[in-house]
Amino acid sequence: MDHKNLFLKKAVSLVLSSAMLLGCMAMTGCQSKQADQTAQTQTDAAQGEEHAAADTAVELGRTDIIMGDVGDVKTFDPQQAYDIYSYFMLRHLYNRLVNVEKNGDISCELAESYEILDDTTYHFVLRQGVKFHDGSELKAEDVKFTIERAQGIANTASEASNIKSVTVNSDYDLTIESTKPYPPLLAFLGSERMSIVSKAVVEAAEKDGGVYGENPVGTGPFQYVEWIPNDYWKLARFDDYFAGPAKATSLTCKIYPEDSARLIALETGEIDVALQVSAIDADYVSDNEDITILKDVSAQIMWIGFNMNKEILKNEKVRQAISHAVDRQEYIDVVLNGAGEAANTYVGKTIPSWDESIEQYSYDPELAKNLLAEAGYPDGLSLNVYVKGEANNRNAQILQAQLKKIGIDLEIVLCEGGALLDGIYADEDDLYIMGWVNNSGDDDFSYTPLFLSSGIGSMNFSNINDPKLDEMIEAAGSDMDPTSRREKYQEIQQYLTDMAPWIPLYYSETIIGVRSDLQGFVFDTTLGNYAGDCYYVK
Repeated sequence: MDHKNLFLKKAVSLVLSSAMLLGCMAMTGCQSKQADQTAQTQTDAAQGEEHAAADTAVELGRTDIIMGDVGDVKTFDPQQAYDIYSYFMLRHLYNRLVNVEKNGDISCELAESYEILDDTTYHFVLRQGVKFHDGSELKAEDVKFTIERAQGIANTASEASNIKSVTVNSDYDLTIESTKPYPPLLAFLGSERMSIVSKAVVEAAEKDGGVYGENPVGTGPFQYVEWIPNDYWKLARFDDYFAGPAKATSLTCKIYPEDSARLIALETGEIDVALQVSAIDADYVSDNEDITILKDVSAQIMWIGFNMNKEILKNEKVRQAISHAVDRQEYIDVVLNGAGEAANTYVGKTIPSWDESIEQYSYDPELAKNLLAEAGYPDGLSLNVYVKGEANNRNAQILQAQLKKIGIDLEIVLCEGGALLDGIYADEDDLYIMGWVNNSGDDDFSYTPLFLSSGIGSMNFSNINDPKLDEMIEAAGSDMDPTSRREKYQEIQQYLTDMAPWIPLYYSETIIGVRSDLQGFVFDTTLGNYAGDCYYVK
């Protein structure tokens, strides 16, 4: 089996290999869908054999791939991960029980098959012979340990709490039971945060108060080499990978906080892939034959968040005033060079429950001043905004100028490394600017982590604690009827709009730059980017 068949693959101009669906299907209620998938699997298998034959005729050149990104990973512990930089790395270092494909379908990864027995019971059979990077074999106990560990970690607890029990039936057989009907369960198990860890390795690392992640061990196509925080991380190919060795022999990701430095590194060939390219830079290199720009509508939403723990910002009229002071189009024109659109609601535009009928607060500085006066601040006030990265610093500068017009002095706190979240978790921020990508294929992951009160201290960055909102999210998350479930989520979007804990800012494009002669990079706007099969032809 070729290694690339396990990942989200979508053919783009420089990808030479086709994706092949794994032999995994839900056994209950999927007969007609199963027939369609089987036909597609046969087609993809034939294409895979054709490309495999073609690959044997290619003499590989350089396979030590170097990439550049704007930010560093936060952790090598998947259950502790919360950021796009870590998610990209985790996809190469670990595997999940199942995989969420780009179209939202579920295929198998470490599971050989799965069966949905009823609304709350899932049966899994694991692949045999899967090795961790330390040479030990993956067993059902490792899966059980990972899930139960996730229930005790803030980053994953809100979703993992919906799992009632994990029963190990044998070394390669287990049953998972949810506390209630929970449609997002498979998507949750397919998220990078639920990558399977070794029970023995983690327990040894965490013994006597230690921390797992300094020497991470996964089952993925690449194994850990080293990490110099805020400088680079490096992985090496794992030749005993159960699906066969990857094409790339090593992956190194260097950190370039400044867009210009990252672009120069790509132009000079210092890096092979720039994992983030600004819209302005993309236009700048459009005539450079040595660089190929990949871009598509992003699943990301960018927003300005309010810290609802701050007394000033608990006042709804203050939040509404600031919302009316924001002209979204200016951010799109200046920061995105016009390559985006104003966000009208609280979820990404690619999310199934996205409601185009939702309307955000209009740009009206005079109304904003009046609301600020009604809130008790006729002479204005002073706030800060926490941001990270060059693009969000520009966003903050625009916000600073816009709020100045209504009498608010805004201090910009530009953070490096993990200081942004450190400041947010310590309640040092008044406002913050952040983005979110739901890469799960399920609506729930645009709501539960960000707005459920149990996520405070984790990904509920605005500290929203609203019992009615909790009830609405939990009701939608357990609704097994797709139509009714979507309607519930759309009601939540309107409820959030009325509450105004955020200012939804814009939907942008995902833009990546690669060297034009690099082969095999997989581009996926839902964060399924994969570099493991990259190579140059000799």
